[in-house]
Amino acid sequence: SPNPPGATFDTLTVTGTGRWNGVSGYTIELVVTDAGKPGRNDSLSVEITNSGGDTVSSVAGTLTTGNHQAHQQ
Repeated sequence: SPNPPGATFDTLTVTGTGRWNGVSGYTIELVVTDAGKPGRNDSLSVEITNSGGDTVSSVAGTLTTGNHQAHQQ
C-alpha cells in the first residue's frame, strides 16, 4: 500500500562477520536511525572491527536532506 504502517522502532542495528583484506575474524556493524520528519537528524554509521575489538574502518553521518523511514511489513 502507499502508506505502510510505521515501525515500532526508530533505530535498526545490523551486525555480521566476515573477512577484511582476505583475513577472517572481522565484524561489521551498521546503525540506521530514523529521527522523525523531516529527516534532517536521521543518521547512518558503519564500523568494522578486528577480532581484538579495535576499529579498522568507520564512517558516520547525519542527513541534511532526505529521510530514512522505518516501516513494518
